[in-house]
Amino acid sequence: MSDESKTQSTEPETPLGEVRWFQVPPKIYFENDSIQYMEKMKGISRAFFVTDKTIRSLGYVTKVLFYLRRRQKYCHSEIFSKVDTHPDLSVVMEGVTEAKRFNADVIVALGGGSVIDAAKMIWLYLEHPELIGEKLSNFTERVTADNVDKYPVGEKIQFVAIPTTSGTGSEMSNTLYLTDLKNGKDVYSILSFDLTPNVAILDAQMAVSQSEKLVADSGVHVLSNAIESLVARNSSDYTVGQAIQVIELVFGNLELSIGGDRVGREKMHNAASVCGMAVTNSHLGLCHALAVKLGLVLNFHRGRLHGVLLPYVMRFNERFEGVSNIYARAGYSSCITETKSSAATIKAVEDLLSRIGIPRTLKECGIDEKHFIAIVDDLAASTLTHGSALSNPQPFTKDDLKALLLTAYHGK
Repeated sequence: MSDESKTQSTEPETPLGEVRWFQVPPKIYFENDSIQYMEKMKGISRAFFVTDKTIRSLGYVTKVLFYLRRRQKYCHSEIFSKVDTHPDLSVVMEGVTEAKRFNADVIVALGGGSVIDAAKMIWLYLEHPELIGEKLSNFTERVTADNVDKYPVGEKIQFVAIPTTSGTGSEMSNTLYLTDLKNGKDVYSILSFDLTPNVAILDAQMAVSQSEKLVADSGVHVLSNAIESLVARNSSDYTVGQAIQVIELVFGNLELSIGGDRVGREKMHNAASVCGMAVTNSHLGLCHALAVKLGLVLNFHRGRLHGVLLPYVMRFNERFEGVSNIYARAGYSSCITETKSSAATIKAVEDLLSRIGIPRTLKECGIDEKHFIAIVDDLAASTLTHGSALSNPQPFTKDDLKALLLTAYHGK
């Protein structure tokens, strides 16, 4: 062995926190009827479904069970359908109890982002019961990308994510959002490399029953996430191309999807997941942070809030020259503008939002003015330390956030 090779082999490894990464689920299946993978998936015999009442009533669980029943060796199943729009720790704990009693060896998360997030937490608790009982506010500080190997999951139980909405891209992510109403009304973001599903299945037939409003709200959520991914502090060569592709897909297919076009629905389903890949590896920004906080306090759909807030956040961030240049290039590269101009990109976004009926202000959403004014100061303060806000490219203060929120409420 040469002296050079000896030197190279003894150099210490670079700490994980000092390098970049790009992570997606090991297995991704897409296109119509891709749920047939469940017939061939290896190493499973007891499938624990996590879903909600609506998805169960639509027969989507039955569609997946059809392929589980065709397996050479019978696969037992149990259905837990108590997840709602804002998944809470109390519901997660019910799911943990049921899954543990059932002795699940695979969790099948079938639903929107809330369902998939709740299922991820159930998964984590099943494999690490020592974490049960801790406050989420403490837990979020411990499970991070810097201690990636501390709480590995997937060693005992596999995880399959099958989204039924085309919005959050949670099936691609290593993050979950959860409330703990017993210990304060807040949303906790929990990040761990190992929370990335083992398998993601993007079957467009699972998204055909969405209402026009849900398709629109979820679609603008995808657009907002793609735009924030572009300029997030952790964006990279590996994420920018995906984000631009998503913007082009949204502009080309969202209106078709709202109208019920099946190809449009499939393209938007793909767009949401591709966006999830980008976001997982770049993070987000102020629009997401504000939408999460507002959505919880006002019990409002986060997707619609993303659409209302997006133009205001874009204008706030474009004051930073680097962001302005990225907006300009992204609009031109994704074929939504004819010139490289940040203003043209924002105008194109506003025009699309108007065409699909997204309100231009928070006031138009029906949010009571007195109530909003009463909570705006606390909203601004609580957003300051939100994980997504910390990834925003433009520095900000509490007063900046308060002014942004008030502008978004009243309009220009």
